[in-house]
Amino acid sequence: MPDTLLLTTLSFLFIVSGGFLGISLARLTRVHPAYFFLLFGGVLAFTLRFVLPQRSLLSELAELGAIFVIFLAALETQWDARFSWRFDELVAALLTQLAVAMPVAALFYFWFKIDMTAACFTGLVAAAHAPERRRQVVGDSFRHNMISGEAGFFGFVSEVSLLIALALMGAFAQRETISADLLQVAVGILLILILLITFVPQMLRLLLRRVSEESYAIYYLMLVLLIGITLLMRRAAIEPLLGAFAAGFVLARFVTEGSKVLERLRFTGHSLLVPSFFIMFGFTLVLTGPLTAPHLFAAAAITLATWVLRFLAVRLLNMRAAPARFSVLHLTRKNPFVMVLLYVGAARGVIPVSLLQPLLLYLVANELLCVLLGLSEPQGETPGEPKADARVLLPVSNPETMLPLLNLASHLGHSGRAARIHPVNVVSDTGETEAKIRSVEAQFNEIIPLYAARDQVVQLSTRIDNNRIRAVARTARELLADRILLGLGAIPTLQRPQGYSFLESLSEIALQNTILAAHLQADLALTSHINVIVANRTLLESREVWLPLVVQIARRLHSEIVFFGDQAVLAEIEQHMHADERSTPYSTRAGQMHAGLDLVTLDANANAFSIAVLERTFRYPDEKIHARLPEMMLRAFSDRNFMLLYPAVAAGVQIKKPRSAWRKIKRFMGFS
Repeated sequence: MPDTLLLTTLSFLFIVSGGFLGISLARLTRVHPAYFFLLFGGVLAFTLRFVLPQRSLLSELAELGAIFVIFLAALETQWDARFSWRFDELVAALLTQLAVAMPVAALFYFWFKIDMTAACFTGLVAAAHAPERRRQVVGDSFRHNMISGEAGFFGFVSEVSLLIALALMGAFAQRETISADLLQVAVGILLILILLITFVPQMLRLLLRRVSEESYAIYYLMLVLLIGITLLMRRAAIEPLLGAFAAGFVLARFVTEGSKVLERLRFTGHSLLVPSFFIMFGFTLVLTGPLTAPHLFAAAAITLATWVLRFLAVRLLNMRAAPARFSVLHLTRKNPFVMVLLYVGAARGVIPVSLLQPLLLYLVANELLCVLLGLSEPQGETPGEPKADARVLLPVSNPETMLPLLNLASHLGHSGRAARIHPVNVVSDTGETEAKIRSVEAQFNEIIPLYAARDQVVQLSTRIDNNRIRAVARTARELLADRILLGLGAIPTLQRPQGYSFLESLSEIALQNTILAAHLQADLALTSHINVIVANRTLLESREVWLPLVVQIARRLHSEIVFFGDQAVLAEIEQHMHADERSTPYSTRAGQMHAGLDLVTLDANANAFSIAVLERTFRYPDEKIHARLPEMMLRAFSDRNFMLLYPAVAAGVQIKKPRSAWRKIKRFMGFS
């Protein structure tokens, strides 16, 4: 047996070597790296001439690795705010899970003669599946889940029910009494969840107001909360993994994608702890005994039964009237989350150790089948694949519009996720530049603690430039911002008859950005309807840009959409909404846009939020009626919320610019 220093050095060498080989092979085969970590651990058990002791570095890190797998699984699960599950979907998810779990459990109970608890747990393992198909197997995260529809919700329910079943079955297997202990576990889980929901978020909000998210204090606090909640669960005789999952689920709303704290947590887990667990699991699995024919037969039986049942379940689910379509991959692909629960289930006595090998063989066969089935599908972005985070550039100068614009910007992310907001203060280069910068910074620092939706760091930056339009356009390019949000407020930018206002000039320059100009006079939370004015038929060419954004805002504000436009325009919008946005309530009102539109009669409700979708100046129609819509809206809705939306111009669209200096002068004077 090597001495302590040599054993620690060898353990570290095993971890980094297994990590390098696992990630490299996963990139080549599209199989999850956790399976290669298992294989590396198994090979290690055959080649080493000694058995790793319980106090070795690899064994100790493996215990923390199991906790981090569960914690990161919950922390990296992203919910689409546009998706809200219903009770019938929860019932359908549970029935779909039972449709697989019960036959598999019956097979193992009657054919393989194992006890009822182990058979039920085996059935739940077979029924569990990942929330949605991962974007890529190896990337910044070992697991990237996005719950944006029924398929993702079904997977989330299956994994959570398996985790809860492990906690209850583990308590049942380790105790002699039944009812009192299970009641104690249920009450303990409820009390700790109440603590997580009430105390922890308030403490984090208080700290985030005073400490930047990039500070290591937030990172260490996350680790303290994780370890503290896990130990509290263990002290209350509850499965600690349930506490790790609950901690990750609660803390996820305070960690944004791409933030420093999330990258530090991922590095802590994925670099050493998570590979340590899977390598040690593979090492231990080999020591449990040789692989036998009954193990292979059991693995083949559960694989065949699971896939046949999944095919039948997909056929039945797709026969419903629901717009969501399921595929076999939606209900078969599993996460390494399940292997952790298998290991802990064997350690808690829920399943016999002899059942580990056939269940691991089933998971390996299931992963290979999913990879082969995925290769046969057409390449491209899957429906559930998350988009990159939206970046919103927010020029600020008026303290009256800062807070309302920040609240509106929080609703402008892709797929319901929070947008990355970049406030910028553009000031002219004069003798009062420094005073203006300090004044705006002081006003911004007073307002930012009131930002109710602040789950991320929002930091003000300053740019000195005498040309504000050019400064905003260049800053948007430098920050890769795809949306620019302006505040109208009391600034009369729309009252110049020449049409060369700041907004219109910016719309002619920043063609690749979606520009939004908001006039906010009331709380957006009171919005009941969203009136969408589609000014011209040419806007249908860019509906893939503005229509999802409008639907996103409506769902975040829990409002109904009312579309206004020509009859032909509304017909195409209805067709698109019926095909892709069935769950979004909407209605239409036809009007002759070329003859003008009396905006005062659109909606008498003062809580309606009106959005006018406009084209850029170079694409105005000949009658130019919708060019007057901004001025009409400013006069009609001076005391209400409205917004002007200029969709980004697609690449390849011909841009018509003034042909001569005389043409520019005429346009400046308002004659053309």
